[in-house]
Amino acid sequence: MSKNSLKIILGSKTYKKGNYVFVNPINFQTPRVNSKDTAFTLQELEKIENTNILGKTPPELFSYDQTSLWWFSYPQIFEQYHRSITFLKNFLDYISVMSPSSIYIENNFNNFFILKHICIKKQIKLKYNKLMFFKFILKRYIKKIFKKTITDFLTIRKINRRIKIFHKKNISLPDFEDKIIVPLPQVFHREEFDFSSDTSKKGEFLIDSILDISNRRGQAIIIDLFSELRTDDTVLEERLESNLTCVPAEILFSNKLRKNHKKFLKNYGDLIISNDLRSLFEWNGI
Repeated sequence: MSKNSLKIILGSKTYKKGNYVFVNPINFQTPRVNSKDTAFTLQELEKIENTNILGKTPPELFSYDQTSLWWFSYPQIFEQYHRSITFLKNFLDYISVMSPSSIYIENNFNNFFILKHICIKKQIKLKYNKLMFFKFILKRYIKKIFKKTITDFLTIRKINRRIKIFHKKNISLPDFEDKIIVPLPQVFHREEFDFSSDTSKKGEFLIDSILDISNRRGQAIIIDLFSELRTDDTVLEERLESNLTCVPAEILFSNKLRKNHKKFLKNYGDLIISNDLRSLFEWNGI
């Protein structure tokens, strides 16, 4: 079919009618369980982590008090980047086969700016309902304001609760000198089968095995990272009861954010909107 005849309509349904192909954008976003696309995302993020901008790598740029906040944010970075890059990669593959003359966005504008860059690069006409797009932008702006207010409240409450849980079991922080520091998202804490005792028990996926094989369990300190505000604190409590030394991430900064945090936050704000950082997340010129 020639490029001058086929039209792609992005909406909520998937079917074909004459020269019109209706597709749902969600079809181009693969879940994390897809090992091939997950490996691709990890590979691209590794390239980003090792690229120098402004004379430093991203983990170095996001360093605060000799601790890189890049790794604390990594679960969220991975989640967002995985959604974006898999959509971009899969949709590029799709239009290279279909060769459409135009793309029309019916009602789902979540990937609007990615689609806009694709259409510019591939010289494809992009059409959309401008009123619907305005409503989408307005709704997203209002949601962002309310989300920030609610998120700030929930975050402060959760941080204070987690610090209290830690201090119930520990008088002071452990000594970090000559220790192996392991920032670990809570998704790593899961049920595993222990072949030595022939029973299932909670542990740290992969990390337990690595520490046991290297005989370094006593030298490790787990930094507990949470990514969901609405989850309970069961994982933190179980980690504190385990035979691994564990501290919640936020307690490391709770007594140090008074002196330089304003300067750091300003630099952080300038950095995340800079073209230098944004260019790192481009893929295939988009």
